[in-house]
Amino acid sequence: MMSYLTEWVKRRLYTIGLVVMLVLWYGVQLLVASQVGVESAVKWFYFTSKPGTGWLFSPISHNMNDPTHLLGNAVVLFIGGSVIEPHLSPRNYLSVFFTLSVVSTIVPAVGAIIFVDPPWLVAGASGGAYGLWVFASVYRSNLIMEARDVLQLNRSFEPRHSIELLMIVLGILLIILVPATDVLSQNRTSIVAHVSGMLSGLIIGVGFLID
Repeated sequence: MMSYLTEWVKRRLYTIGLVVMLVLWYGVQLLVASQVGVESAVKWFYFTSKPGTGWLFSPISHNMNDPTHLLGNAVVLFIGGSVIEPHLSPRNYLSVFFTLSVVSTIVPAVGAIIFVDPPWLVAGASGGAYGLWVFASVYRSNLIMEARDVLQLNRSFEPRHSIELLMIVLGILLIILVPATDVLSQNRTSIVAHVSGMLSGLIIGVGFLID
């Protein structure tokens, strides 16, 4: 059991590292906010209508007034990353995650600047995290077909594959569940960020399958 757990962790070191990075970076955000105030820190970490460091840091920054924003993204990133990391090279894995994070930040930010008032701020790895989970589900969708074949032959499915299969199905359902939740909460920024991230994850996932 211990050897299996050790091997499991070894194959997901980058995912664990990304989660730790987000947590440590949030600590930096809070430290800066404690020194200069949250309103001033916003310019450091959030994508605003005026160019600044927020344009660089917003994909990995979170709401400094709401730790659950970070917690939710960390959980989603860990699940999606755990599903897909063992099946990609480190370079491809990190490239996919950061591409999704950047796209899901830029799309709502540009929309905010063009269509609504400038104070609409954008920050967070939500789109990247949800997009990675959707990407993982598309890339590993073959497991759904394998499960169907196993059931048709009345064979047992390995527990570890059953858990992965559940995560894959949930990842696909995210495309419907997450926007629906955002609509109910009336958070325009979140819905654009989440949808752009998940659609990008879907497209990139299909691209990987075709390649």
